[in-house]
Amino acid sequence: MDANEVREVVAYPLAASSDGLYLEAQIGNQELPLEVVAKVRFDGDRTEDRFDFVFSSHGQENADSSSPEINIDVLPEPVLDSSAELLPGSIDALLAVAIPGDPESIVSEIADRDSDIRKLLESGLFTEIYIPALQAKELALALGSHTVKLAPDRQVVVTLAVKSLVRSAWLLDWYGDLGNRPLIQEAYSIFETAVSHLRAAYEIQ
Repeated sequence: MDANEVREVVAYPLAASSDGLYLEAQIGNQELPLEVVAKVRFDGDRTEDRFDFVFSSHGQENADSSSPEINIDVLPEPVLDSSAELLPGSIDALLAVAIPGDPESIVSEIADRDSDIRKLLESGLFTEIYIPALQAKELALALGSHTVKLAPDRQVVVTLAVKSLVRSAWLLDWYGDLGNRPLIQEAYSIFETAVSHLRAAYEIQ
């Protein structure tokens, strides 16, 4: 079976909620963590769009959401929700990365981001992948000024690897927002290969 192919173990139909604001399915008691794939066909589409989710804990609902009681004297501490819309300034802060002065250290930093992406992918935290992916992109672009010190054959390897890494980083950002695991895995395979070529060129273990 293809690594990106999903074997359907059991399927549950999605139905509109009573207020019509969302789709829901009754799946009974399931062991956690639980990997779920939602297949949705939007108006005018012939093919189904795929959305991957990983649930590591049970959610909670308010007993009576129609009239919640709020104590204005005791306000909860604000919590940063990674799915919330971020302002441009806050996004820039998340993506900011210090560029080391030597290429070997740059490649080591890229390798660290590669490890971060792998962990996020394994955990199903797809919407957070863009942070290490785009940080790695900035680091890779910084290698451009250092390639002149390499032998001609290694210059070619590094140049091609940087182009491949930059392209796959953008794809990881895009596919991560979509939540499509197979596409994310395809993009990560390209990214990971580019990182391995950079490590080989600079002899980074």
